[in-house]
Amino acid sequence: AVVSTQSTGKSACPWDDSGLREEAIRVHFTKRLNDLSEQIQKAEGECLKFKRESLNQKKRLFLAEKQHNQASIDMCNTDKIRKRLEEELSLTKDKYESQIALMSEHLCALNDKIETLTEQNQQLRAEPPPPPAKSGRKFGR
Repeated sequence: AVVSTQSTGKSACPWDDSGLREEAIRVHFTKRLNDLSEQIQKAEGECLKFKRESLNQKKRLFLAEKQHNQASIDMCNTDKIRKRLEEELSLTKDKYESQIALMSEHLCALNDKIETLTEQNQQLRAEPPPPPAKSGRKFGR
């Protein structure tokens, strides 16, 4: 029993009809194109997102480098100031030490002088006063 499809005008295979076949191909490729377009749009969206992130990271890196450079400059300036202050402190310390040494020598010399004067004063006090000198003049004439 062979089935003949000629009486109905349609073939037993749906692909035999060229209009249906073309419509199925068109639907398939339209669906495929839509899927690919959606994937492209998704990829472009991701690309833009990564590009924005990359630009933000680039800006942050630039600012970080700028801050690092400024910090390095500040550190160099601070180090120069520290060295200058250490030198000033050393010079001031040396000057004060020399002034203290000179003051100590001066005080020792003054102390020796005071001791000498005190000894002389005690010797003078211990000696009897000299007799008054006689003069040829008489008072009360």
